[in-house]
Amino acid sequence: MNISIVSLIGFLLIWGIPSILVLREILKMSNDEQQALLTEIKSAQFIFTIGFVVLGLLLVNVGGYYPNCSYIYRYNRISNRRDRLCRSAVV
Repeated sequence: MNISIVSLIGFLLIWGIPSILVLREILKMSNDEQQALLTEIKSAQFIFTIGFVVLGLLLVNVGGYYPNCSYIYRYNRISNRRDRLCRSAVV
């Protein structure tokens, strides 16, 4: 697992700064506004729109740091093995 410091810093900048800013704004809200926000976040409409989009973006970003675990890597490895078997059968 080779995660470079530069990519880790980039990940923290992309996800850390907005997270801290949102958390800071939530803490500035009154209790009534915080409760209204929580009920909105827990709604199905929010989860199925914003929630899954943000989760997908997070998984795409995290998946780039682990290339050996990706589907594309496995598919290429399997197809390369199949190509080698086909070449050895032809020769």
